[in-house]
Amino acid sequence: MNNGQTVIDVLTTIVKYVLLALMILFIISTAHHAYDLGYDIFAQKPVAEKGEGEEVTVEITQAMSVRQIGTVLEKAGIIEDGEIFRYQERLSEYHGKLKPGTYTLSSEMTPDEIMEIMSHEDEEEDS
Repeated sequence: MNNGQTVIDVLTTIVKYVLLALMILFIISTAHHAYDLGYDIFAQKPVAEKGEGEEVTVEITQAMSVRQIGTVLEKAGIIEDGEIFRYQERLSEYHGKLKPGTYTLSSEMTPDEIMEIMSHEDEEEDS
């Protein structure tokens, strides 16, 4: 009976270590993903380098949510990820200030530059 108990104890220990290793891998993977997400949100990188971008005209309607605006910009090639744009808008000074209209945007622009144009901040300063 002692040998049976020893085998059970060894198997239990092995299972505990395997579960511990899996938990550690999960935590590392989640931390890596969280870092990448945070970097993408705050890095503000344009899609294209200066001189290599394309200008695209996009139309934003009153009924569009920030998620939908991000999708439109992503499909137009102005930004890399529409979901990241949603977070960037939420954390920016332009939160809730994006206005409907037709905009000519460049893939050389950062998300903040795009939001500045879409919020008409530059027109208010000229008045």
